[in-house]
Amino acid sequence: MLTRKKLAEEIGQRIREARVKKGLSLKDFETYENSIERGNLSEIENGNTLPSVYTLYKIAQILGVKISDFIKE
Repeated sequence: MLTRKKLAEEIGQRIREARVKKGLSLKDFETYENSIERGNLSEIENGNTLPSVYTLYKIAQILGVKISDFIKE
């Protein structure tokens, strides 16, 4: 069974991979309009925080990917 912590870690890893693939640092990411603070993004990427659907939407918009790219079975 997938735990909340494991899910947060998997989503965070996928977000980090997408951000790095786009060539953005945490600081760069924060400069986008309607972005989230770099500290919050770091917590998400490290699997310490499970992001809301709205936060996933904002991240996906900035990275040019679908929310479903972060949530895979």
